[in-house]
Amino acid sequence: MTWAKVQPSFTAAALTELHATLAASPRPTDVRYAAGALLRCAEPWDREVLTEQAALLVRVAGPRAEQVGDLGYGPDGIRRIPCGTSTAVLTVTDEAALTWEGADGRVAKSPPAPVRREHPDEVAYARDLLGKTRAQVRTLTKALEGGYAEGTVYRYDRWSAALAGHPVARGTARRLIWEIECAPGVWRAVLPAAGPLDLPEHEPAPSAGVRLWHPARATHDERRTWRDLIAALQLRQPFRQAYREHYLPAETGPVTAMFHGHLVRVEAVLGLAVRQGWNIEHDELALTVGEMTARFGIAGSLYPGATGWAEVQEVFLRRADGSPQPLTGVDAVRLSEVLRSVDLLVSAGSFAWCAGHAHDHDSREVLNRLYDQPLGRTGRLRRAALRRVLATHIASGRIELGDRHLRLDGYDIHLATGRVTREGDLVDLALPTGRRAVPLPFLPYDEALLERVVHTVSHLLENGLVPHRVGSG
Repeated sequence: MTWAKVQPSFTAAALTELHATLAASPRPTDVRYAAGALLRCAEPWDREVLTEQAALLVRVAGPRAEQVGDLGYGPDGIRRIPCGTSTAVLTVTDEAALTWEGADGRVAKSPPAPVRREHPDEVAYARDLLGKTRAQVRTLTKALEGGYAEGTVYRYDRWSAALAGHPVARGTARRLIWEIECAPGVWRAVLPAAGPLDLPEHEPAPSAGVRLWHPARATHDERRTWRDLIAALQLRQPFRQAYREHYLPAETGPVTAMFHGHLVRVEAVLGLAVRQGWNIEHDELALTVGEMTARFGIAGSLYPGATGWAEVQEVFLRRADGSPQPLTGVDAVRLSEVLRSVDLLVSAGSFAWCAGHAHDHDSREVLNRLYDQPLGRTGRLRRAALRRVLATHIASGRIELGDRHLRLDGYDIHLATGRVTREGDLVDLALPTGRRAVPLPFLPYDEALLERVVHTVSHLLENGLVPHRVGSG
């Protein structure tokens, strides 16, 4: 037997890798990134097959949100597993949870010692099922959010059965705003968590379209209405939707300079870019979405492991044939999602490094420059969320929310970095982290910096004056 007969071909190994990528993450961008990396290593005779198969898997990736298994849960989203004198009760509401119900009806977070000792297999099975449920919900969430860039639209009958009425998916779907096509070209936005769907008299046809609501398609008043409702319900959405950054560049050609001139830490940008599906090509970052590729320039050489500071350049759009793609010819949501991805890279490169570099003299000089820059789109949404969360204190006059800072009892908290100063001097706060931190389930979306600002405000409200570091601002 020859070596060629026992050694799997590169194509077979590459296809196995692509299928593993699809199983781990249903986002089309992740599949494209993996395919691009494999194609660069492939021989010319392998590339044609790989290109065709990768395109097929990208098309499969989008609808994966409709393929959630029920894992044995009942229509009410509950599964009960007898374990001796106790019963493991798994529930899927906003999140998957496991509790233990005793024969007397009392509920505990962990099984009694006799149950653990006498029924270890049942206990292990219940805990394993909880892990599978949470993993499935995470996969669903990624698939739904990834559908924005792909323009995913569901049939109403499939959406009702596979998402809105599904025992595992329902808790995720109900916290999202959806648009239902009630008539050709007429879309009605609904939030299942707010109560019965506000639909016309007749239920939409089974083939009617259903898509996720996106702020780029909404008016200013509509965005404000949904954000007010999310805040009033104290609803934490599975991913940022009502408060999602959206972008409508003023340019009409294939180039936008809306991020030009920002200083970024290269290693922070590259670290996040890989996870977002960007590739390094000719000293630029490239992201393929549908039949379009966005190219994002950073002054200087880009390569894996590059470090240092660099200035952000323009974002350039190209069609699949390499010709320029005018911004005005791109779907508003797709364009917004591409620019949002760029903004996340710029934000990460500008501010996320602060904790690790803030005590370096040169980095502090850069930080001081960033400190005076206007807030980006993400920072402005963070301010909008804080205005709603801290409405009582703002109305009382104790908290003042400025353009770039939140002011409380003489302290300034920067909304883009979280840095706290008093009379220009840096203030060190020992905020609790991890399990010691107070949960903040009322925040409208999950973001580390938003949580840090709210924890900082809570700390200052409870503890008052904090010693500050003179001359270190």
